[in-house]
Amino acid sequence: MKRRVLVVLAPTAGASLREELGQALGASGLAYELLEVAAGDAAGRVAGRLAEGWACVVAVGGDGTVSAVAHALAG
Repeated sequence: MKRRVLVVLAPTAGASLREELGQALGASGLAYELLEVAAGDAAGRVAGRLAEGWACVVAVGGDGTVSAVAHALAG
């Protein structure tokens, strides 16, 4: 089974960044999903996804996104 990477993106992440992430992760052979979340609901959405067995979670955005993802991982 492929390792799965959940990439949590702030809504402000640009299209070129999304494209670059998709290309890099696709070339790596990893299974991945780009999940766009607003900082206000990131913690709840990420917490809900953790039960699905993601091997790695990456936060891409500003302080609000990174903090919300960190809280979901710590909780």
